[in-house]
Amino acid sequence: MAEYGLPVPLPISKKQLSKLGDRIAAGDPPAKEDLAQLKEVLRAYQAILDAVEEQLVAIDLVAAARVKTRSVLIEKLRREKGMELARVQDMAGARTIVDGGWVDQDAVVARIVSHFESWTSRSSRIVDRRVRPSRGYRAVHVIVFPEGVPVEIQVRTELQNYWAQIVERLADRWGRGIRYGGDPDDGHLPAEGVARRDGSPVSRRRVIGDLREVSDEIAQLEASERELISYQANRPKSLEDWIAEILQREVADLDADARIIYPRFRMLFKRLITPIMRHGGSRLLKGGRSLRHARRLAGRMIRRTVPDVEPPDADFVRVKIRTCDPFVDDVTDELRSRLQRRQDTLRLRLQRLADYVERGGIR
Repeated sequence: MAEYGLPVPLPISKKQLSKLGDRIAAGDPPAKEDLAQLKEVLRAYQAILDAVEEQLVAIDLVAAARVKTRSVLIEKLRREKGMELARVQDMAGARTIVDGGWVDQDAVVARIVSHFESWTSRSSRIVDRRVRPSRGYRAVHVIVFPEGVPVEIQVRTELQNYWAQIVERLADRWGRGIRYGGDPDDGHLPAEGVARRDGSPVSRRRVIGDLREVSDEIAQLEASERELISYQANRPKSLEDWIAEILQREVADLDADARIIYPRFRMLFKRLITPIMRHGGSRLLKGGRSLRHARRLAGRMIRRTVPDVEPPDADFVRVKIRTCDPFVDDVTDELRSRLQRRQDTLRLRLQRLADYVERGGIR
């Protein structure tokens, strides 16, 4: 196959494929001839997926790929009433793991979209399950369309991937419904291999509930990291930058423009550091004996740094900007370091748990 050659299309039309799916979903058991035709379709999907995997390698991405097994596909068609087989976007799927957080994940998604839109001459579709997860599952899915056939490329961070691996393995043991928001089979039973610190048992239902809470923690950490990185990368630095940002024009009269933008600068400064305080930045202020006390100190600091006064000239505003910058830089750097340490700790915990589950430690 040429490096940028497209794979052969499916052996039947989309309309025929949808009818095949309807017959398989309704048949119990499905007819032998329908199963034989499904086998040919899955073989074609495998060829398409092989080509997609080659393209991922061409842009330096390592991916695991798989076509849904016949049994899993039949289960999906029967579970999701009215599902058209031709529209099952994860019939063939690849997965790549990103070393980093949401910022790195966004960069990889952009690289995939750019490459595959060039290769297929068709727009890709992005399904972002980070902010709106599916029963705790978070990732970004890029749907590409070689020969018009939807192929799903999952892009996960390491944390998202460890979490998904744990849930998938437990679903194999406690019922596939876990993956779709349901309770585990016999959810009241103790989870073998799991116990509280006092030795008391933990139910299967509680284990799954705890994992969904961990998913929220992962999202909060990765979202906070992206927020801080974006803030540091995009905030204005100089007085002239602030004037251009707020007034959306070049400087006309420096003193007059400085007076105009100062109230907005004050408001934006407070708004910009609010997320920092929300994530614990106020604790970094000296004398912050408690979060409440630290917030009071933060309020005083803001009032001293950017007082509510009429600025006399541009130099006054310039000094205030220079005073704010080091504080914000120090706090955001420290917070990024803290977030990284928390992510590293959680990554190690999840990796150990994933290994434990894989070895059959939880039953």
